[in-house]
Amino acid sequence: MKRFVLLFFLFCALLYSKSLSWRGDYDKALAEARDSDKILLVLLVKNGCKRCNEVLNKVFTDKPYIKSLNQKVVAVLINKEYKSSYPIEMYYTTVYPTLFLVNPQNETFIKEPIYGNIVKNDIKFLK
Repeated sequence: MKRFVLLFFLFCALLYSKSLSWRGDYDKALAEARDSDKILLVLLVKNGCKRCNEVLNKVFTDKPYIKSLNQKVVAVLINKEYKSSYPIEMYYTTVYPTLFLVNPQNETFIKEPIYGNIVKNDIKFLK
């Protein structure tokens, strides 16, 4: 019974979240995107990056906007300092933050990566 109540509250918290539902593991997010037929949104950040924090706080926390995004994408947040596995093309990034929109079926970029100052208009076509 306790598990059911806990799972119910976690589900409600995710449902009414004010921020994007971020995953921390690229491979698991990729599998989830494939299974749910959603776009994979990959945000690559690094420690101590002021612009990264601004993008996370300004672009990915607006409730109506986020609700729409959560329905269309599986989002994964990757920190450069943590050596997780993700496609080699993303390792070449030298500007942070960088946003990748990936087709999960063949892991190709849907559009050119967005480097640096990411704004809501950069991903408005996902709405």
